[in-house]
Order: sequence, then structure tokens, then C-alpha cells
Amino acid sequence: MAFLAKVLVATAGLLPAVHAASSTSSAANAQYTLPFDSMEGVTMIPNVEVPNRVDAQAVCPGYKASNVQHSSRGLTATLSLAGEPCNVYGTDIATLSLTVDYQAKDRLNIQIIPAHLDASNASFYLIDEDVVPRSQASNGSVSASDLTFSWSNGPSFNFEVTRKATGDVLFSTKNTVVVYENQFIELETSLPEDYNLYGLGEHVQQFRIKENLTLTTWAADAGNVIDE
Repeated sequence: MAFLAKVLVATAGLLPAVHAASSTSSAANAQYTLPFDSMEGVTMIPNVEVPNRVDAQAVCPGYKASNVQHSSRGLTATLSLAGEPCNVYGTDIATLSLTVDYQAKDRLNIQIIPAHLDASNASFYLIDEDVVPRSQASNGSVSASDLTFSWSNGPSFNFEVTRKATGDVLFSTKNTVVVYENQFIELETSLPEDYNLYGLGEHVQQFRIKENLTLTTWAADAGNVIDE
């Protein structure tokens, strides 16, 4: 997945390093502030809002799971393209690694990443854990979890997460295909009425995401209007 980094260097308006305090001033140094427009990101439109867009679900082959290895903590598997790559919004990653980790009774971690990093997907990288620490297991196991991960290869790889206590479906990609390209990832799921969804996409609003919103992620720091 390609990421855009923008570096801004201030070359004007710098003040001397040391100021003497007076009766009308503070000993604290004034700091140069970048103008607001220098922090504006590139205007980006989600593909779902582009007229006559290509529907990745209609043209991409999805994946097939193989080499599935089970353990008391979850499972690992290899995901391979189930047909010719569609390359609709980038280059399809031919082989992926799936890791399902039951970390606690009520926490399940699903990780899907490229199995190999080479010239075809060199723009993809994993953020170091020193920068963004990942959640760690806390005596989790498949048998003790209140969550269930199930999967199928029909017609291509799909998975579902349900809650044991109630049978509620929390996330399901059934009847859809997984699309995984170097600049585009798509996992589709359905949501019930009055759903509660938190923490996805960049937005300036309440923590609980409002209904029927399209939110981007890593959108070059483009500011959003509050509650929109």
C-alpha cells in the first residue's frame, strides 16, 4: 500500500536562540508556526464515489486458502490468488499470509499481509512496533474465547467472526471477494440497523461513527469538517 509523506521545512521567521526577559516579555522563545494552508492535504475521492468506477468485487478473483495450520491460539494459512489478477486499482499481491490470534476472551486479531516483499509490492511496509505497538495476547485461546472465527474457500476465501454467547455475526465477508493490491484493499461486510462502529477511518467527530459515512484512512492529512 503506497503512503505519501510530506516534509515541510521552515526557512524564514526564525528568531535568535536566546532572548533576555524584560518587564514586558517572557524568557520563553517564540516559535515559528507554519501557515495553515501548508498543512492541507491532497483532495482525495473514495472509489465508491467515482462515477463509472470499476467494481473490484465484479472483476477480481479473490483468494484460496491453503496450508492451514491450527493451534490452541488460532491458525495460520497461505492465501493465493484464485484466478488471473485484476490489477484494478494497483497490482494484486499474489500470495498473502493469514494469522488469526485469539488474544483474550473478547479480543480476536486477524492479520493479512503479503507473504513476500519484492519489487512488485515494495511500496508496502509494516509499521515498526516501536512506533505503533500491536496488541498482545493475554492468556487467550480458541477454547476460552467468546468469539469464533470460521472460514470457507467457496467460491473463494471468506471468513466470519461470531459471538458464541449470542450467535451474533460481528464481521462476515461471505459472498464477497477479498481484494488485496499494493494501493487498494477491500473487505466487505454487512451491518445491521442501529449498528455501533468505532475507530475506523480519519474523522473529526464523536468516537462512535455515524451511519452511512464514507471515511478514508491515511488520506494525506486532509482535514475533515466536524461531524461530516
